[in-house]
Amino acid sequence: MSVEPFPRDVLSGAGGQAAPASAGGEPSRDFELYALARLLSHRLIGGWRAKAAPLSDELLQERLTGILALWNSGCPHAIDEGLLADLARRHPAETEAFRRTRRRNPAGIS
Repeated sequence: MSVEPFPRDVLSGAGGQAAPASAGGEPSRDFELYALARLLSHRLIGGWRAKAAPLSDELLQERLTGILALWNSGCPHAIDEGLLADLARRHPAETEAFRRTRRRNPAGIS
């Protein structure tokens, strides 16, 4: 069983092509959530939530494909702060739920 939620050959796309798109032409929600979870798993200190214009669907797919390619090519700690901010804005409930699970002391116990 793989440690990764998605096999490497699936993440890289067929021959380095773009990440799969949904029927509407937008990047797959699964890939967005996978990237969001991986980006949030790093210990990030401020700044990534800076107010920036949302990414267009085309630019989102390009940046998502780029970060997946970096991770697959041996750079597992690469972070795209702009992509992270955009994904967090698109998926606020999932972002908060994931962040809640990553807190060191979620119950506030001393």
